This record gives sequence, structure tokens and C-alpha cells, in this order.
Amino acid sequence: MPVARDVRCITRRIVDAHPGVFTVDGYHAVALNQDGTINSASNPAPAGTNVTIFATGLGPVEPAQPDGAVMGFPLPGDVLVPVLTSVAPGIPILPGMPASIPVEVRSAGAAPLQVVGVSQVTFVANGSGWPLSLTAGTGQCWAHLFQGQ
Repeated sequence: MPVARDVRCITRRIVDAHPGVFTVDGYHAVALNQDGTINSASNPAPAGTNVTIFATGLGPVEPAQPDGAVMGFPLPGDVLVPVLTSVAPGIPILPGMPASIPVEVRSAGAAPLQVVGVSQVTFVANGSGWPLSLTAGTGQCWAHLFQGQ
């Protein structure tokens, strides 16, 4: 006699990237200011300076690296280019109007001497203090940090 089985499947969408920014408190990004100090409320990044955030899930790197390895030199390159934008402060959201402004990314890629999958993105602080959108491929996440004027 055949045995009846209850087989339930989960349908999941396959994506090319699913970024996530590392945080210090579940909200604010782990970030280094240009002078190498930790970004915080008492030590915001001045506008026009470089800030580095750390993320994971930015998609594949080339050449591919083994899981669990520590990233050595030469560093592989990202297959998908990470893009940062900032919510446009004071601009009404109207049809056809941009709701965000581009943020200048200075460099992005594998974080040296970290486990494969950890990336760093260095960008120019725009001084808006508004959240940053980090996208890679079809994935998106938000980064919050402290910025001065």
C-alpha cells in the first residue's frame, strides 16, 4: 500500500544580490570617517570627506573565492557595481521629479583581510544626514550614519 506524503514547497525568488550594511546598534552603519575614526553622533563625518561602510550580499566577485576563506591580495572585483543614493532633503516628491540624489562612490569591493563576502564601500559624505540607499544588481538596503554639515 502506498504511503501518502505531505510535501510542501517554498517558492523563493532568486536574486543576483541582497545587500545588507553592518550596523553598530541595529540602525547606524559601521562606518569609518576619513581620518580612520569610528563614525558616531559625537564624531560625525564632515561633508565632503570620505566615509567607508561595510556590507555583505553585494553579489559575486571575480575571480570567485572559496567560502570561508580570508580575502587576500590581489583583491577580486565586484561583478555588480554598488550604487549609493541619498534621499533628497527638502525636495517634494512629484511625478517625474527625483526622490534621491547620487552619492559619489570612490571605491567598492572586497574588504581586505576579512572573510569572503564582506565588502567595503567608500564614498563622499554629502552632509545631508539623510539615509543612504545601497543597491547592487536588483537588491537594495538602507544605511544610516552620522554626518556633519
